[in-house]
Amino acid sequence: MDRISLYILTWNVAVSPPKEDLREALDLCEVDCNSTSLPDIYVTGFQEVVNKPDGIIYNALFEDEWTNAVRDVLGDYGYVKIKTNRLVGIVLSVYVRREALLRYEDIDAYVTRTGFGGLWGNKGSVSVRLSISGVSAVFITSHLAALDGFYEDRINDYHLTVNSQKFKYSKTSTIFQHDYTFWFGDFNFRLEPGTLDTQKIIDLVKHKELSTAFEHDELSKAMKTGQAFALMTEMEPHFPPTYKYRVGSNEYDLKRRPAWTDRILFRVAPWEVEGQKLSLKQHSYRALKNYTQSDHKPVVASFSVAVPHYDEKSKATAMFKIIDGWQLDRPGEAVVTISKDFPKSAWDWIGLYRENFTSLDEYLTYVWSPIEPFADSQYLISIPTDSLSIPGRFVLIYMSHAGSCAKGISDVFEVLSPYASSKASHLGASNQIINIARHFDL
Repeated sequence: MDRISLYILTWNVAVSPPKEDLREALDLCEVDCNSTSLPDIYVTGFQEVVNKPDGIIYNALFEDEWTNAVRDVLGDYGYVKIKTNRLVGIVLSVYVRREALLRYEDIDAYVTRTGFGGLWGNKGSVSVRLSISGVSAVFITSHLAALDGFYEDRINDYHLTVNSQKFKYSKTSTIFQHDYTFWFGDFNFRLEPGTLDTQKIIDLVKHKELSTAFEHDELSKAMKTGQAFALMTEMEPHFPPTYKYRVGSNEYDLKRRPAWTDRILFRVAPWEVEGQKLSLKQHSYRALKNYTQSDHKPVVASFSVAVPHYDEKSKATAMFKIIDGWQLDRPGEAVVTISKDFPKSAWDWIGLYRENFTSLDEYLTYVWSPIEPFADSQYLISIPTDSLSIPGRFVLIYMSHAGSCAKGISDVFEVLSPYASSKASHLGASNQIINIARHFDL
């Protein structure tokens, strides 16, 4: 079994745009772009990205600014966003290393509305599930019912999420059928009512007596009694309550009792895969006090999990051969060879991407996969280049409709401008004439 590493960030951003440098939040402050210690997967969950009616339509049509900000940072380190799922202000995104893109398959997503009895998405859960070298993983971020005294509402939100989330893959159609489960977000669980008042909690935090305050944590109670999240596990947080702060400071807002509202939980299934037991190790669990633009602190955790061995060469289902001579004024051609055992669909498609693409949604143009091969398992494709304004270096990616994932990626190739291509052709002809003349001593 291989081990792959994951880094999870959850943050209620309180309807604010990204103002602060996100590199610390992504643990990249002292990491080189070519470092071998970078995580294999980043998963981000944001809450309250937008929570106003005038922002809903815009965000349904365009990617939100928090996802863009994370993608801008991670793109410099070679990551590609393979999926974003959102429900009003709740946004979940998954990023993977570009060179291991084909390792991640069978991507699906779901949303559960819990606000106003399930009628509205101001509260709820969003998820993304996928397969990693044959094992399944599901990521859920939630924003549950708020305020002190609404413990039962949060319990109900949890059960509504578990009972409603259905994925299209029969063996992993529900959350807890997955090999690995990661559930995180602003769960809004408080300290039990009638136990500690605001000043007492602040005094305990000041004197670093966090465990005394944590004894009254509602989420821990729900997990122990089996009321909610009973199948999940959490490393005990050794950081101060993450809510509620005065914006722009590290001082608590006395209008609310401080609480550990922002959490990251995990589960490892008890069964074996390929005759070997699944395993997970958590390496860190932190709140980041340097961020002050929200009344919540971001919370991060790092993990490593066991997955079957990954053979990059055998993973490619679609293999490309680029036909030379691509230029802007005419379609480019390539041959794609597709494995015979792959259940090809007429809804599969091939996208043209820039060399350093940072999202699977970032294709410049696309064509549907051809129906009939011109030779044994070989298909000729013609890609229009009229959507390109400038020449450059590009790749082709074969996208599976059934798996919502990449099944093959070409080598990098160049698309030239007509002028450059013509100039190169004339130069080649001139050189040929010179060589002939030299041969005959002309």
